[in-house]
Amino acid sequence: MPTAIGKKILISGGGRCNFTNLHCRPENFLSANPQFLQVGAGSLHTARLSGAGGQASYSYHEKMLGQLFCDRSAQDITSMLEKECRDAEVTIFLKTRTREVRRTMNM
Repeated sequence: MPTAIGKKILISGGGRCNFTNLHCRPENFLSANPQFLQVGAGSLHTARLSGAGGQASYSYHEKMLGQLFCDRSAQDITSMLEKECRDAEVTIFLKTRTREVRRTMNM
């Protein structure tokens, strides 16, 4: 069970985290549900993650084919995501097993 927020993110990309791709747009994905990517990633789209408009709290660089990596550490991404969750009053559970997921219609 995860004991740290974003444990898999922290080890990805050799610890620098390939956090998004400049070409990560809905029109570049195939899905039976055309709104899937828009709904699933609506609040964390590429422009926001890459700091368009000065929103990024971390420095990054582009590698090949539009891949964006943190300059310093993947910890920058997990810290940003944790802050976003706390600002939205999301409860974060660690060392917790999920036994059931229920869908509510109050979306």
